[in-house]
Amino acid sequence: MECKICGTYCKKLFNVELTRPDFKCSPNIYECPSCGFVFSDLVDNFTDEEYKQFYKYPEYLEYDPIAKREHEENFLNRSVLLFNLAADFMKKTLNKNPKILVYGNGKSKAVKLLLNSGLEAYSYMSETNYGTEITDLSTKKDFFDLVVSTEVAEHFGNPVKEFGQIKDVLKVGGWTVHSTNCKDRVVKNHVGNIGKTLEYMISDVMKNAGHVSFYTKASVDILAKKLNMINRSYEVGDNKIAIGLEKR
Repeated sequence: MECKICGTYCKKLFNVELTRPDFKCSPNIYECPSCGFVFSDLVDNFTDEEYKQFYKYPEYLEYDPIAKREHEENFLNRSVLLFNLAADFMKKTLNKNPKILVYGNGKSKAVKLLLNSGLEAYSYMSETNYGTEITDLSTKKDFFDLVVSTEVAEHFGNPVKEFGQIKDVLKVGGWTVHSTNCKDRVVKNHVGNIGKTLEYMISDVMKNAGHVSFYTKASVDILAKKLNMINRSYEVGDNKIAIGLEKR
């Protein structure tokens, strides 16, 4: 199988079996020997209806415990991180009034935090019910200054395509920023513990939630070059990277 980012031939690492009762399937996990990107073929052959069913709310919350806590317990970990990513963008670009799109963060409170701060914030593929949900991005070409998410990029089954679609709705000079675990950082922080480097893809919680992409800094650099975008990525937290790409 070819690497979904750099195109190098990849051997299969594992075959894993989902344990969710609504999806009985056994995706394969691959690791690129060139750029290090780790990926699953879980969603590659999903129909649009199957994809929607996989992430259907509120059922999906049973397979994403952090998203469930955020929704049911007012646990704002990822919402606050997203707000901080937006603040980082504003500081780095000196843009004090950006048009912001929260991309695919489900029932996250992030949109509310942004709106309460007086920012112009919208959401896509979310369940926020704040009146700024967008269902068709084709009407928003070259519209946003920032497209941002937390712990969503690992669900991109075709990162080049998905980031390319995001690029289309960005203004020139706009950024897309997505926090996600970074394989390089996990390996560095868990030296000699191969389980820690792979559980992000193969543990029950991760595979059932739909983790299909585990990035490296090298793979993100290739992604930026393929899309003709400027790589603005930086480290956040203990094991994460904020994948930051600027539209030329």
